[in-house]
Amino acid sequence: MRAMRAALAIDSSTGKRSRRTICGSRYGNKPIQTTKGRNAKTAATPSTPPGRTEEAPPVKGVETNETSYLPSRNLKNDSRKEEEKGDEFYDWLIQNVGKGLADTQKKARSTLSNLKAAVLDLSAIAILSAVGTVIEQGKNLEYYQQYYPDGDGKVLGFVTWKLIITLGLDHVYTSPIFFATLVYLAASLVVCSSTTQLPLLKRAKKWNFLDGNSIADLPLAEDLPRGKVEDLGKLLSNCGYQVFLQNKQLYGFKGLAGRYAPIWVHVSLILIMIGGSCSALSGLRGDLLIPEEQGTVIAEGLRPIGPFPFYPSGAGYGLYLDQFDIKYRPSGKVEQYFSTLSVLNDNGDILYSKKISVNDPLRWKGVTMYQTDWSIAAVQLTVKDATGSQSTGSSFRLPFATLENGEAGVGGRIWATLLPTGETGEKKGVSILARDLQSVALYKEDGTFAGVRRPGSNNPIVIDGVEVVVDKLIGSSGIEFRSDPGVPIVYAGFGMLMMTTIVSCFSHSQVWAAEYDSKLRVGGKANRGFVNFANELEKVLDTVP
Repeated sequence: MRAMRAALAIDSSTGKRSRRTICGSRYGNKPIQTTKGRNAKTAATPSTPPGRTEEAPPVKGVETNETSYLPSRNLKNDSRKEEEKGDEFYDWLIQNVGKGLADTQKKARSTLSNLKAAVLDLSAIAILSAVGTVIEQGKNLEYYQQYYPDGDGKVLGFVTWKLIITLGLDHVYTSPIFFATLVYLAASLVVCSSTTQLPLLKRAKKWNFLDGNSIADLPLAEDLPRGKVEDLGKLLSNCGYQVFLQNKQLYGFKGLAGRYAPIWVHVSLILIMIGGSCSALSGLRGDLLIPEEQGTVIAEGLRPIGPFPFYPSGAGYGLYLDQFDIKYRPSGKVEQYFSTLSVLNDNGDILYSKKISVNDPLRWKGVTMYQTDWSIAAVQLTVKDATGSQSTGSSFRLPFATLENGEAGVGGRIWATLLPTGETGEKKGVSILARDLQSVALYKEDGTFAGVRRPGSNNPIVIDGVEVVVDKLIGSSGIEFRSDPGVPIVYAGFGMLMMTTIVSCFSHSQVWAAEYDSKLRVGGKANRGFVNFANELEKVLDTVP
């Protein structure tokens, strides 16, 4: 005989426990009845001899009582209670934590959309930008110690190099405070657009016809005896309105683009901030003095200004200074500086060449090179014995040193070098000084003035038994290197800002009209330029038949 078992089942529709029986025997699958009670025995079946009953074996893996064949209800009840506790905790989590998050989000939106807070943030950005403009950015410590000394020479009585370094004013545009103000402003613009501008745009795009009473409540309303909406519609269409007619009612509008403009103004401002942040975080800056007829690698002039430097493809090319020249005015003052630069590949082939000047840079594959400074690198001389023992002179190229800020009693910039005339180890010779590329001054061993010569004049001068000809002054060009990955984004943002600012001046004008009681009631409103709108509508109504 097969064993008979009873199991508990849960009714899916009611959630209550019900008892069902599962039976198997050689007489077929007939259901049997079970007696009530946890320890009840099964009723006799035809396979059991009369007067004898048989207990069902306990279910394997389930803890049972001494003679019970049913699973224990205690485990089921405990599991049910745990599920109920889990549901209660989930409900508590939704009601408390979820509500807290919703309240926090609401407060954040309220703060970010606050006009006063936005004005304060803009003021902070303006102040930080002004500080970054006045105080030179990205200089070394010695520079700030020299120009912002600590002591009696404090700038403005309180600005010192210690204050600048401590507050991070030497890198304002990459400081966390500056980026925090930009992030707040961007978030404020996004929230303002989503909570104010977009709803206004949606309401402006949704239109409907108004009856006479509703039209009378508009800022501008007027009744025309025997007027027709068809005639008014034609006149409004001629003025650029888009007109809709239905059942003796009219609606017309124009200047809907003015509703889009504030949103695009916000987008353009965000683009400008993103581009500026990209340049501050990934930009490269640097400068080099390159002597004539010498070259360097462009990457040598690029130094990171942020934590995530991005080197463009143009940084790996060579740069050669073919010529440096200065154009002077008739008064002797400098008019313009010129540098002829050539970009070279790895084989030394010239790929691109340009004569740059101030405000006319060379751009090459993400790197911009500006003419910013100049210097005198060396002087080329032809020297021979004045006694005539030498038929030809010897050519020398002597490097110049710079004397600035009153050094050696000299005001302004001046370059100097020494032509040795004595034996090896003797400190004697001809001093050569230059202020520009036009002339040099020569001095004897005792410091007395010997004369002035123009480079390339081939006019010799004899000093202490030595004949000297000044062949050439070799200049150095000061090139500033810049790589700003955010510049295209900034340009796009400013271009969009200019266009959307113009579009934002367009007035969104709306006109409604309805015929009733043998007259035409007309009304309208505009979001800006109401006086012009009223005058325009008045002219249209005057021409209605």
